[in-house]
Amino acid sequence: MGAAGFERNGALKVAGFLLATGVLLVFAKSIHYLLFHTIAELIAITVSFAIFTLTWVSLKHLKNNYLLIVGAAYGSIGLVDVLHTLSFKGMSVIPEATTNYPTQFWLTARFIEALALVLAPLLIRRQVSFFPMAFGFAVLAAAGVAGIGFGFAPATFIDGIGLTEFKVNSEYVIIALLLLSLVFLRRIRSEFAAPVFQLLCWSIVFAIATEICFVHYVSFYDFVNELGHYFRFVSVVLAFIAIVVTGVQNPAELLFREVLIKDQELHQLSASLRATIEASPVPMLIHDAAGQLRFSNRAFDRTFGCTAAELGTLPGWWRLACPDPARREHLLPQWQARINAASRSGAPFEPLEITLRCRDGREKTVLADHAPLAHAEIGEAIITLYDISELRQHREILQQRVEERTRELTQAKEAAEAANIAKSAFLSNMSHEMRTPLHQISGLALLIRREPLSQSQQQRLDKLDGAVGRMTNLVDAILDLTRLDADKRPLLERPLFIEELLDEVVAQQHAAIAAKGLQIETCLSPLPAGLVGDSDLLHKGLQHYLENAVRFTAAGQIRIGVTLEEEGAEHALLRFFVEDSGIGIPADDLPRLFQVFEQGDNSATRQYGGTGLGLALTRKIAQLLGGDAGCSSQLGSGSTFWFTVRLKKRPENGPLPG
Repeated sequence: MGAAGFERNGALKVAGFLLATGVLLVFAKSIHYLLFHTIAELIAITVSFAIFTLTWVSLKHLKNNYLLIVGAAYGSIGLVDVLHTLSFKGMSVIPEATTNYPTQFWLTARFIEALALVLAPLLIRRQVSFFPMAFGFAVLAAAGVAGIGFGFAPATFIDGIGLTEFKVNSEYVIIALLLLSLVFLRRIRSEFAAPVFQLLCWSIVFAIATEICFVHYVSFYDFVNELGHYFRFVSVVLAFIAIVVTGVQNPAELLFREVLIKDQELHQLSASLRATIEASPVPMLIHDAAGQLRFSNRAFDRTFGCTAAELGTLPGWWRLACPDPARREHLLPQWQARINAASRSGAPFEPLEITLRCRDGREKTVLADHAPLAHAEIGEAIITLYDISELRQHREILQQRVEERTRELTQAKEAAEAANIAKSAFLSNMSHEMRTPLHQISGLALLIRREPLSQSQQQRLDKLDGAVGRMTNLVDAILDLTRLDADKRPLLERPLFIEELLDEVVAQQHAAIAAKGLQIETCLSPLPAGLVGDSDLLHKGLQHYLENAVRFTAAGQIRIGVTLEEEGAEHALLRFFVEDSGIGIPADDLPRLFQVFEQGDNSATRQYGGTGLGLALTRKIAQLLGGDAGCSSQLGSGSTFWFTVRLKKRPENGPLPG
């Protein structure tokens, strides 16, 4: 029989039960109304306690908060309905019970029921505990019962007149709450199986019909009151079938529906995972905790020429992939040791590089990975085999190329160093060779000056002396630069007297400064005592800076000075600077300044003189002494040239360096 057949069969059983019980109630009514009322209420009380009991015994696995909240309420509802039944007119069980007691107990139970049906859909996805909820409903029930027993509850029925305004209004409040609960229930219909949802909705609809009837009766024995009890009977039976019958016969539909949904999601994830693995171009193999091979994808079957079904077990796979017993044994401690290490630490499995044999005898180098499957059967794990045979070949080829390139670079470096040494030697020799004729020209010019000369001849000799001087400066600069390039210039470590050094540099340029009418200022910040270093190199660096400042400053002032940048126990970093108010340098030209034979504007050599070697030489000196050199300038507003050097500090009471 199909699902539709089962549903039709279930509907027929429900209809048959309702019809039979309805006949029983009609028969009881014909005997006595009290018997009719008692049977109807006992059915409702039984349903209440059944729902409460079912919820209680299912707490360990119950994930449905709707049932949890409703079940927590029905224990208290059933107890109040017992009092309602026992206090009904003619029962004579509760002493001094008035005609108000049954309706007052009724309103108390129905209010708790309506409140639970409103809260259940609202809190279905919240963190809810059964016992606090049951205690809360019990407190409400106890408060209502106490109010009735002590006479605090308003009157609900007056003999000969009928229902009071309080009773009618209370029923309307309960009807409103039931309607609201029906709206909220429809919003969470996906939490229930369709039959359960429909039964719950119809149960609430008949409960609303019951309350409407109990708004309009005048006597406990009139037809409207009787009709309300029939509606009440249908409502509780539908709730019983939706919750108790479904919960017992098919708990996955109600009590453990969330577990069922999670199980379905798990199967869907597992199927999706299998599909993803099947489509992967990387060979993959799934095995269980017992070592049975459960699945292999097409890439595995194609690469190794066999399937998981053919291999059967994990040991069968290892025997095929690694036929040599000794090698296979060694491979399997390694493999199991990495699995154990990953299991203990919780860290990922460390992939193992191994060479495996295919069925046709070919060998492949693979990177084997192992990982448990999160969304699969317990103990299942996946082996992923990344083919790195070609990668290994590429790696070996790349390594060979790197070695060849390294050899080529080493040879090129050695050739460049040799060429640099040859260049330095050539420049040094040329400088020495050029000094001899320059000295001869200078000596001849001096001899000629001793003879009587005309004014024009005197001017020509002055130009000759100037040209010889510039040539001598150029030769000296080239010689210094080649020595520093070739590291042939030894560094001297002698006591430094910075103030005297500044004075000497300024004195050398005194004539040129005075000729232009420039102001010169020396700035010296407090410096550590006992500094040692190469004063000749410092002198050369400052001299080139000051010569440039004088050359490019037509008017204004020049500042030359030293500041302390940082100080340690054994060293101090000093910053030497020369600041002028000259023509300034365009920002685009600053990066070229410290290159050999470069100036901010190469035409400046013709206009202002200079060799273009001074700044490059100063940077060489600064770098040789553990510092650097640079410049900041603004066109038309002057420039500041600086260089830093790291100087040693002579230990206190230590010997003077030689």
